[in-house]
Amino acid sequence: MSRRKDVGAQFAESLNLGVMKEHLEDLQELVAYLERHPEPAYFRIPLVNSMILAQQQAIEGMRRKIDEMKATGESPLLGRRFDEAFALASELHCLQKRKGAPVPYISHLMAVAGIVLEANGHYPMGNIEDVAIGALLHDAIEDQGHKIGLDEIKERFGETVHRIVLECSDAIVTTEGEKKPPWKKRKQDYIAKVASKSNETLLVSCADKIHNARTTLFDFDRIGDEIWGRFNGGKDGTVWYYESLVAEFEKAWPENPLLPDLQVLSQRLRAVADST
Repeated sequence: MSRRKDVGAQFAESLNLGVMKEHLEDLQELVAYLERHPEPAYFRIPLVNSMILAQQQAIEGMRRKIDEMKATGESPLLGRRFDEAFALASELHCLQKRKGAPVPYISHLMAVAGIVLEANGHYPMGNIEDVAIGALLHDAIEDQGHKIGLDEIKERFGETVHRIVLECSDAIVTTEGEKKPPWKKRKQDYIAKVASKSNETLLVSCADKIHNARTTLFDFDRIGDEIWGRFNGGKDGTVWYYESLVAEFEKAWPENPLLPDLQVLSQRLRAVADST
């Protein structure tokens, strides 16, 4: 167990290597500037030089640890592409909140990515970083398509991420404030296409619905029937959507490691809806 923890720490440290290199370059540029403008900042040059030395030593230490990981066949499950996708998701959705609550929308994207990554422990996927990135960006073109397009996502993150984002979207907006097609039509079309979606997309979609259902039930316990007013489909439409999705998920990929959780949550939604 201790060795696994050490490796995990090395993974985390290795992800910061690129950031530290950028910081080092910034410090070096600062020194060059101070040397060209000695008054009144000349006295700070030794301090900045010492910071550069410390940064260089830290980078060398990380390189040694990464070399050790390579020697033992270990490698990070997530790398700088994931970091870049996380930063992009945060930027795209920075002004967006969850329906009816002062909760930053990024919390949902983080949760969906987390559920996907945890599922990897039971159903390992060789491209888990791509799937996790797809989870972070699964609402990008549906909610923020006026800021980024599918082509850019494909160029930056590859075909798998592009496919996940496309298949997870029930609408694509290209201009700010653009009105989406009617709710019921979008959901019917999404359900009809479940059978043709990739396993990677089905995993992300299932994780998305799991987190949405969990938060709906969490809020129902606190505000009761008021919760249904947040959703375009209301109480009956919301329950119909989850039950219909579960039925299609069962046929499309019965081995989906997240399917049992969604089945239970769908049943709980039906129970609370029928109780009021």
